[in-house]
Amino acid sequence: MIAAATAAGRSIDPEHWGALVAYAPREIPPAVLDLLARRLPGVQPADVVPAGHDALRRALEGFVAAGISKLVPVPFGASVDDWEAELQTLAAATLDLAT
Repeated sequence: MIAAATAAGRSIDPEHWGALVAYAPREIPPAVLDLLARRLPGVQPADVVPAGHDALRRALEGFVAAGISKLVPVPFGASVDDWEAELQTLAAATLDLAT
């Protein structure tokens, strides 16, 4: 990645930390619940995958408070037909966190 940035005349700040944040727009899908149960026994699924936009916002606020400056929400369970509405709802719930 550093070589690609250098080749493009760009750099990556070593203090720039980011994270993909998986979330469920509504309920955590059953397949994700099953996966979490197998991989993280004893952990509450909502502690790993926020369910709903309010829970996502709280998770993002926690990352921001820890100094994470680049966050990419990744939805589980949104159908392609719902993308425009989901993006509008996501923006309304979280976009003001961008700095």
